[in-house]
Amino acid sequence: MHFESKVYPNIQQNFKDQDWLSHRATLASRNDVVEKLNVTIQKQLPGQEYPYKSIDCILNDDEAVQHPIEFLNSIQTPDLQAHNLFLQ
Repeated sequence: MHFESKVYPNIQQNFKDQDWLSHRATLASRNDVVEKLNVTIQKQLPGQEYPYKSIDCILNDDEAVQHPIEFLNSIQTPDLQAHNLFLQ
């Protein structure tokens, strides 16, 4: 039995119940572990998955830093949302 089924039993039926969700938590030591857990749990939810991407634009060319967009999109920090965000 995986931890998901112990912490989030019957998630397909209960994921919209805020009270049910508020009584559950998973602790992880690193953001990459959190991301893997989120993806694993999200794949169990019913419904269509929709991808959202961050916007790549600058307002002032003089303030732009010269880094490839691919590099900037790959940065993952606690302060920034992922470039590719998948929601249901």
